[in-house]
Amino acid sequence: MTRDEPALSERIPLVEDEPVIDIAQRVTGRVRVRTRVQTEDVRARGELARQDVEVERVVVDRYVDQAPDLRHEGDVLIVPVLEEVLVTEKRLLLKEELRIRLVRTLEPVEAPVTVRRMHADIDRDAPEAPPASPPYPKP
Repeated sequence: MTRDEPALSERIPLVEDEPVIDIAQRVTGRVRVRTRVQTEDVRARGELARQDVEVERVVVDRYVDQAPDLRHEGDVLIVPVLEEVLVTEKRLLLKEELRIRLVRTLEPVEAPVTVRRMHADIDRDAPEAPPASPPYPKP
């Protein structure tokens, strides 16, 4: 080898470790969920609305020229009741009026009903013991 010639160098390969992370799944415990339905008879309470009709007869006995229309006075419906009467001439006699009023009452009621309630029972099993050896390979 001459001085002008480049010296041949020898290459030495180097080894490098690369860490590898591996994930292993394992069961650490279990959960058991059971549902059950419980029924209970209870008394349902509430109010029922009811409407009744009151009819009041009011005698009028008054002659009119034509039939009066139905009319309202407040919460009262007035229905004229007519009768033809023979006189020397024919006239309308307002015989009576029916006064109709709606009366609303609330009545408490109770009725037996069955109510269902669902409950969940949760049991946890003890976790399993970890494995004796690590899950990754030994070098």
